[in-house]
Amino acid sequence: MVSLLSLGVLLTGCGRAPEPQVGPTAPPSPVPSELHTESFVASAPSVDYLLVLDTNRAAVASGDLADRLAALPVALGAAGIDYQIGVVTMDDGGTGTLGELEHAGATRYATPADPIDTLASLVGSPIPALEDTSSTTGARGRAAAYIAWQRADEPANTGFFRDEAATHYLFVSDRDDDSGSTPIDRFGFRDFLGSSDAFGAVTHTLGRMASFEFRSYAAWTDGASGSVEDADWAPFFSDVIARSTPTFFALSERPLDPTSLSVQLTHTTDAGPVTTTLRLCVADFDPEACDVSYESTPNALRFATGLLAAGDALQVSWVL
Repeated sequence: MVSLLSLGVLLTGCGRAPEPQVGPTAPPSPVPSELHTESFVASAPSVDYLLVLDTNRAAVASGDLADRLAALPVALGAAGIDYQIGVVTMDDGGTGTLGELEHAGATRYATPADPIDTLASLVGSPIPALEDTSSTTGARGRAAAYIAWQRADEPANTGFFRDEAATHYLFVSDRDDDSGSTPIDRFGFRDFLGSSDAFGAVTHTLGRMASFEFRSYAAWTDGASGSVEDADWAPFFSDVIARSTPTFFALSERPLDPTSLSVQLTHTTDAGPVTTTLRLCVADFDPEACDVSYESTPNALRFATGLLAAGDALQVSWVL
C-alpha cells in the first residue's frame, strides 16, 4: 500500500516542470574592428602624350606649330616626367591611315633622349601633304584618338601605349570635332575614357571657345583647356603637367566604413617636412570641398589635380 505521503510525492513528481525564467537577451559581442594603415610615395609619373593635330590650313597658318609645341618637352623635362610624345592627325587624306603615328624615318615618337628635334620632325611631316585637303573635311579628332588606341599593337603604333604609363590626349584644332559616330560616338568615347581599358586617361584641348566637342573631352577628365590662338602655349602645357602628377592610388583592402578613412600628406619644403590631414569626400569628388575622394570602384583614392608632387609621402588609415 502506498502511503498518502508517498502518493503526494508521486503526484508532485508527475506534475509539469516549472517554466524556465527567461531574462533579457544579452547584446551580441561586438566584432572587433581592425585599423589598417598603408603608406605611399608619389613618384614622377610615366605618361604617353598623344598629340591629335588638325592640319587644316587655318590652324597651321596661325603660327609655327613645331615651335609652339617645343614648349611641351621642355616643361616635361623640367618636371622629371618619364614621357613619350606621339603625333596623329585628324585627317588621313583618304589614305586609310587614321590613328597611325606619324613617323620621321624609323622614329615614331619623341622621348627625353632627343625630344625637340624629333617632335619637330613628327609634326612637320604630315602638314605639307594634308594642308590642302584637310580644310575641305571635318576634324576627326575623337576618331583619330580612339583608332590610335585600337591600333596599339599594330607595327605603326607598337611601343607607344605603355602598360605602366598613363595616356594623355592633346587635341589641337581651330575647328570643332566632326567625327560622327564611327568608330565611336561622343558618349561611347566618354565611357571609354572612364573604362578600365583607358583608366587614368586625360584629355586636353587647345581650341577655340566655340569648340564645344573638344572642350567637352577636356571637361570629362578634368583636363586642361587653352586657346589655339595664343602666341605662347607654355602656360597651357604647365597646366597639362599639373594634371600629369599621380591622382589615383589603389588600396589593398576595402574599407569597412569609407568614412573612417584618414589621409595625411607629408610634403618636404626647404624648411623641412610639413604634414597635413587632407579633406576627404566619400561620394562625388568636389574640388571645392575636398582634397581627396574615395571611389569604391576600383577601391582607390582620387586626389585633386596638381595636389601631389613627386616625393610626397602619404599615410592612409581606415577600418577594415
